[in-house]
Amino acid sequence: MTTDLEADLCREFDAARPPSTLTFSRDSVLRQGSRTIRRRRIMASGSAVVAVGLIAVGTTLMSRPHISAAPLPATRTATTGIVQAQTGHLWGGQSEVRFNRDPAVQSNVRYSIVGKDGLRHELGVSSTGTPGQKPTAVWKSGMVDGHPVTIGVFPGHVFDSPTVTFANGISYPVGVEELRGTGYMMFYVDYTMLAIEGEPRRPSEIASIRWSGPSGVIDGVEGDHRLTGWVLALSDTVSVDVVVRPADGGRSTVFGQSFLRDKGFGYGHFLSTATTDPAGVAVVTSRAPTIRTVKGLRVGGAGALLAAGVLPPGATGISVIRTSGAKATGRAVQQLLPDGRVIFAITPESLLAVDPGKDLISAVTWTNYDGTPARKDVRQKQG
Repeated sequence: MTTDLEADLCREFDAARPPSTLTFSRDSVLRQGSRTIRRRRIMASGSAVVAVGLIAVGTTLMSRPHISAAPLPATRTATTGIVQAQTGHLWGGQSEVRFNRDPAVQSNVRYSIVGKDGLRHELGVSSTGTPGQKPTAVWKSGMVDGHPVTIGVFPGHVFDSPTVTFANGISYPVGVEELRGTGYMMFYVDYTMLAIEGEPRRPSEIASIRWSGPSGVIDGVEGDHRLTGWVLALSDTVSVDVVVRPADGGRSTVFGQSFLRDKGFGYGHFLSTATTDPAGVAVVTSRAPTIRTVKGLRVGGAGALLAAGVLPPGATGISVIRTSGAKATGRAVQQLLPDGRVIFAITPESLLAVDPGKDLISAVTWTNYDGTPARKDVRQKQG
């Protein structure tokens, strides 16, 4: 007695005769079915070839040291799916960020490191915020193959670079890669660039991170505080980031940096820090960055004096007073904060100045909305 069900069914069907009332040919139906099966097999084979091609392309891309996500179709902007960015490290590892654009996914960022041995090390996941919330920066740190790594994402676009402050006071180089179609950039800390006496034993704690949004508005986070401010362009190459951070008692702390970008070279100086007075005024000082060539190498330096800060609503006619008593209007740039206050940056001399000497900034003056003159004294440090 056989237990082959398929053989039994085939034998029974072969013995059965079709009814005489059929209005179609059995052989025709079988031929059409065979053609359909052949077409499906051809399509499946073609899909397999395409898939192999895509895998080959993906493998080629993954072998490159710096990888950004593939461009989105020009016909529409995708709002779901996973976008990936990768970057290599000097010690041979490779950082990877996978960003899930599905708004229903809470932990939408996954971090991992591929070590020199080819093994993947998961650093964890983060959430950039739920729909309706303001986007924010998130990151993870860890040790892989004995090397410290820190990778994360921040809201930004191509050519945006975050300012990262580390708790240990060391300024490690920070690189970025694009996560196309997400509104975010991947960033990574390259601890090996400053490893003169060996890398740190553990990743450095990030004290704060801030960035410039596409409209020029500073949009960042520092601990539990959200930062606001403006990128003020003094020239085609020199800009000043003036940042406002909430402080106790309804006051604000003002700080930032001056920055120069020229032909792929970047250099900057931090502004001093000040807290707003009862009138809501705060003035900080710094020097404009310069570039000079020394033995064929481009190096940064300190140039023209500059001041920046926050003034009352309606402030106009901003000028600078030097320690020598000389007054100069120079070049001033100003914008309005959401609360109506004026955020400004000013340099009393040419940005090409190399050494202004000991004649520093002693005060900033302006005219109030009602026409009365006003002044804020400052004490700029030499250097």
